[in-house]
Amino acid sequence: METKIFYSIKNGGDGSAFLSLMESKKLAELDQEFEENEGDGFAEDCSGSITIEHEGEIKVLRDVTTVKGEIKRITDELNEDYMKKYKKEGKYPEWFERLEKKLESLKKLDNEQ
Repeated sequence: METKIFYSIKNGGDGSAFLSLMESKKLAELDQEFEENEGDGFAEDCSGSITIEHEGEIKVLRDVTTVKGEIKRITDELNEDYMKKYKKEGKYPEWFERLEKKLESLKKLDNEQ
């Protein structure tokens, strides 16, 4: 049996990079499109996949990012008191625009699945 595992490599913002496992190719690509450290992001798409050949069940010991999980994470972030305050004060408009566009894209992807 073969299983394809998708990933998105993210910029840690401090010179580091880290791997996020994704539930689908489309989610990995969307994650790269809205990379959180856009200004410090990578110059090219850093999503991809690996295919694992195996017998029996695979147990993933790390969290896998899901569309529904990302929708909840961003919705919760936008509903934090400090975020509401920042938005009301007009602070960080690019940050809010990126988060809101990513949320919209995630909801669209969720409806397509």
